[in-house]
Amino acid sequence: MTYRDGDVHAAVRRLLPAGTPTRTVTAAGGHHGPVLDEGTIAAALDAARGASLLLAVGSGTVTDLAKQVAAELDVAVVVVQTAASVNGYADSLSVLVRNRAKRTVPSTWPSALIIDHHVLRGAPDRLTRAGVGDATAAWTAPADWYLACALGLDRAFDGGVLQPVLDAAEGLLTADPDTPEALTALVDTLTLGGLAIGATGTTAGRSGCEHLVSH
Repeated sequence: MTYRDGDVHAAVRRLLPAGTPTRTVTAAGGHHGPVLDEGTIAAALDAARGASLLLAVGSGTVTDLAKQVAAELDVAVVVVQTAASVNGYADSLSVLVRNRAKRTVPSTWPSALIIDHHVLRGAPDRLTRAGVGDATAAWTAPADWYLACALGLDRAFDGGVLQPVLDAAEGLLTADPDTPEALTALVDTLTLGGLAIGATGTTAGRSGCEHLVSH
């Protein structure tokens, strides 16, 4: 992860007050990166015990791990977002692997979400493209959620909380893809989407049938 030809972790450390005691907790990696199974979470919990604040620097998976550990330790977590890849940075849920199956479970809200365009532009293009795919669900997932609610399969539909996401997503249609405005529209859509997920307590308004197809 680069930041103006530097390392994001090093940049974050330089911003901490002088003399602040820190320790590094690294998520255990697999063949395709960290997997948030029971063993990974237990190891991170043991490594973070005694901390008064967690500072997550990394992907959506790293952020989900930090939010889960923060919830179990009852401490605050500050998230430094390193890619515009998912809406999960901003919500109060984590996607964990339980009994070898992915489950979305309550964790905790980030106390602060730090987003720097220089950092996001340094992320691999495939992660930004993934974020665009996640953002475009703004136009399809609400319809799936509305139908599920109409059929009695979910609780009452809340279109009001989704409207800011739709408003932000309009920028994806009008901005030149190679401009800062396009990245801003993407980040706003993902962040507001995450807030909507946390506010409703469900991913349904931002994750519908299109996610089943993509996965």
